[in-house]
Amino acid sequence: MEKTSKKAAELLDRAHIMTLATACDGKPWAAAVYYVAYKGSLYFFSSPESRHIIEGKGEAAAATVHENPFHFQEIEGLQMEGVITKAGLTPRAMGAFSRYVKRFPFLKDLFAPQHLGSLAGFLAAGKPKWYRFTPQTALYLDNSEGFGHRVAVNPEALFPQEE
Repeated sequence: MEKTSKKAAELLDRAHIMTLATACDGKPWAAAVYYVAYKGSLYFFSSPESRHIIEGKGEAAAATVHENPFHFQEIEGLQMEGVITKAGLTPRAMGAFSRYVKRFPFLKDLFAPQHLGSLAGFLAAGKPKWYRFTPQTALYLDNSEGFGHRVAVNPEALFPQEE
């Protein structure tokens, strides 16, 4: 089980895109976002008017993380159930923002450098808002172990001890 949790955490660290799934009035919706995993949550930017935020904020939501392998035996992914909330300006959210900016250098092409210096400055500039998906249930899929091989992992194990 420890080996599986480690592989799942490595995937979460290696991949860059999370697909969020929500539903409202029986109508499902999915949206892909760039994320950074940090201290128990996957942090991402999004418009407060986006459908996945309106329908998912504070409600049950699902998320998947995977890469794009060519062969089915290389499929590896995470399927998660959790909740989407505003990340706020907590020390944890600010730490995640710092990692996010380092992880995605293309942000420098989209936003003025002074806005990337701090989360508060970025949010004050009217940019997209900062959210987090916090998994409550997680399944790790690894087709190298057999087609459709899934194992439940403790969501806390996805986030190794970070400084």
